Amino acid sequence: MAPSSTTQQVGILGGSFDPVHNGHLGLARQALATFGLDRVVFVPADIPPHKRHQTLTSTHHRLEMLRRAIAGDANLVLSEIEIERGGVSYTLDTVRALQSQWPDAELSLIMGADTFQDIDSWKQFADVLRASHILVASRPGRSLDETVNDVEALMTHLPFSYQPDHTDSTKRVYRCHETGRHIALFPIPPKAVSSTQIRDALQRGEAAKKVLPPEVEGYIIAHRLYQTHPHPMS
Repeated sequence: MAPSSTTQQVGILGGSFDPVHNGHLGLARQALATFGLDRVVFVPADIPPHKRHQTLTSTHHRLEMLRRAIAGDANLVLSEIEIERGGVSYTLDTVRALQSQWPDAELSLIMGADTFQDIDSWKQFADVLRASHILVASRPGRSLDETVNDVEALMTHLPFSYQPDHTDSTKRVYRCHETGRHIALFPIPPKAVSSTQIRDALQRGEAAKKVLPPEVEGYIIAHRLYQTHPHPMS
């Protein structure tokens, strides 16, 4: 399905964002540039399905860190839809809710290759593939071709058939005529960073200047987040 010139192209980047870091921001901005998206919506989860037994930093802090990280960039916006809904945050519910909010937009889920590898374990994942495009970033430190091989192997097990579109060499696009959606792979700079690694470093008292936006690092320091024995908040 080719979008019309007036169709808004909206990327969705979900996660726990505990904390949001430069890898998240780089992924969003690379997707914006590569696919000509109008905006990327950050959607922090209330309870991620794969982390339902993990204790997250309070919603208040995760939201505030996100607000500070994207402040001043009109193409990056925050949605509290999963926080407001509460409970376990399933992707399909979020995509449908955002489609109702923006009925004339085409939605694209943005994710890393590792996340895409698990997509067949998602709740009603076939309906997710029907509802949105999927934009998959290459693994840090691996070439786009290497990621393509991994993703193509997984695509053979998906419930729909995808055909390669070779019109753009800067990315790999696979189109599905059954759903009118596509799966596209794109390269990102090799910045291997995870929120888990950042939390562990901060608990050890190490600095995280190179992987956190300054506004987020300052907020973490001011509120003594991710420390083994933090002082109580005033």
